[in-house]
Amino acid sequence: MSSTIRFFICGSALRGQPDHGVLGGVRFLEEVRTAPRYRMHSVNDAHPAVYPGGTRRRVSLRGELYELTAAQHEALLSQEPPGLYEGDIILQDGSKARAMLFPGPLLKNVAMSTSLLTAAGPPACQVQRLRESPSA
Repeated sequence: MSSTIRFFICGSALRGQPDHGVLGGVRFLEEVRTAPRYRMHSVNDAHPAVYPGGTRRRVSLRGELYELTAAQHEALLSQEPPGLYEGDIILQDGSKARAMLFPGPLLKNVAMSTSLLTAAGPPACQVQRLRESPSA
């Protein structure tokens, strides 16, 4: 019996969103929330950047949980934006799932704008837009 991977999805790959097709028929499990330990910003208005909140204001993020085979997992990772890494995320019920995370050190290279997204668009608690800082 092959093992499967539970994967947390947020952003444009959610059901009903433009990039849902990249999931390639993976099995939807349920809508979930993360534990209130994270922050999420939009990077260049292109993809979400989820990362542990540290000492900053942390929130519980809404998303979807999917079950992936090894082949589906590999296909999904090959389509992820550059700069993200795969890691564990803690769900509200205390269980873990895999997710694409934004490396904390890269936040220094990103400038926050003042716009704040709420429930509009992909289901996410609060999303602040980030844009890459101009090169010097």
